[in-house]
Amino acid sequence: MRRKNIMLLILFLFPLCSLYPDEYPPPSYSPLDTEETTPQQKGEDKHESLTISEILANGKYLILSDNSAWEIEPTFAPISQAWLTPAPVEIGKSDNPDYPYLIKNQLTQTNIEAKKASLLDIYKEMEKEEAIKKSHQLKPKEQEISPEENGAKSIHK
Repeated sequence: MRRKNIMLLILFLFPLCSLYPDEYPPPSYSPLDTEETTPQQKGEDKHESLTISEILANGKYLILSDNSAWEIEPTFAPISQAWLTPAPVEIGKSDNPDYPYLIKNQLTQTNIEAKKASLLDIYKEMEKEEAIKKSHQLKPKEQEISPEENGAKSIHK
């Protein structure tokens, strides 16, 4: 299990390091950033548009081109799941205090509510969900018990 975690971390960090070889993490990414400002409000170049880099866990999470991670409000996950990459997006304020940001897809003109998330937390959550899926898989056919073995009577003679 530990070996798998290390491999996931290496696979995850490699693309980020190759994008910013001189400095990691990239200057525009801060998982500990708690300011309630949008990238546009921070004075970043408005000509540099953000795009969707990854859509994870059936639309539950988004990773943007600036390597920022976002958790999507669950009722909006089906919308974000249908988005295509690399669609340009714009970030604004939402009225929802639990998901204070609004991410607008510039191609489809649809909005979703989101909150900032940590990339590490996202991948840990996805790993937990994968472990749960594996634990709920059916047993191999040779280990399954037939209805007759389970005490049910056969209707065929």
